[in-house]
Order: sequence, then C-alpha cells, then structure tokens
Amino acid sequence: MTENNKKEMKKEEKQKKIKCFHCKKKCTLINFPCECGKTFCQMHRYPHSHDCKSCKKKEQIKITLETNNPKMTSAKIEGI
Repeated sequence: MTENNKKEMKKEEKQKKIKCFHCKKKCTLINFPCECGKTFCQMHRYPHSHDCKSCKKKEQIKITLETNNPKMTSAKIEGI
C-alpha cells in the first residue's frame, strides 16, 4: 500500500462530527434533528430559538384557519 492509500483509508474511518447548524458547536451524545432537516444542540433545539421557517409556516396556517373559521356560539335556551 502506498501512503496515499493509507491516508484515504484513515479519512474514511473518521466519522463526521455532528455540529449544531446555528452555533456550530459540537453536539456530543445528544443532538436534536428538526423538521427543517438540520441538527441542533440543546440550546437551539426549539424552533423559535433557531428561527425555523418550516415551523413558522405552521403557525401562519393556524392563524389563518382561526380567522377564517370563527367560533360559533348558540343562543341560550330559556327555561320554563
């Protein structure tokens, strides 16, 4: 084996380190994947902490549904 082959094998053996997409900090044993497809640390695991666009869309859809479909209330029935 030549030196180039040995270097290539060592590179393949190394695992890619998982880092937080927001702060670039190494995620040790605990990492949190988001719906947007990125991985985050404990500090940025919530959608509002890393400004997740996929979760904001859900909130906007929820608001439009609430405005388009107001609550229905029925009239009280008077007792005899």
